[in-house]
Amino acid sequence: MTPSELITYFKTQALAARALGCAQSSISGWVEQGHIPDGRQYQIQLATDGRLLADRPALRIAVEGAGLNA
Repeated sequence: MTPSELITYFKTQALAARALGCAQSSISGWVEQGHIPDGRQYQIQLATDGRLLADRPALRIAVEGAGLNA
């Protein structure tokens, strides 16, 4: 997933940060870098019930294998 997909889903950086339990400045950093860290992508995939998918197939498979993907 991309930072812009994350923001589109949650509507604002502040709402995304609140949902993920992190600082808004972290979200801002991801936007600036154009990348969400792999571990956070996994967390986001779980938090969105699979509506946003982690970029790395191994992360996606881990979530699906645990029966946590929508």
